[in-house]
Amino acid sequence: MEPAFADGEHLLVEPVRGDKELTPGQVVVARHPFKNIDVVKYVASQDGDYLALSSPQGDDSAQFGRVHRSTVFGIVRSNLSRRGVLARTP
Repeated sequence: MEPAFADGEHLLVEPVRGDKELTPGQVVVARHPFKNIDVVKYVASQDGDYLALSSPQGDDSAQFGRVHRSTVFGIVRSNLSRRGVLARTP
């Protein structure tokens, strides 16, 4: 999700459990609905159990539609690479 996050950076992610509230603007880690990958996206909006995810570049809900909130497994709390805690991997 460049430019906010680059490949290889280490993120501190809080697991999402139960019915934890997800709000627009949060950065989350979710399972891509059609690819076998995890993605980092902004929550754009929520309609019941479905979320619209956005990204400055790359796939987002404009391409793959809303996703069920069960596909979200974490909320990004910090970018450890940019805080100098961990170095980026090559």
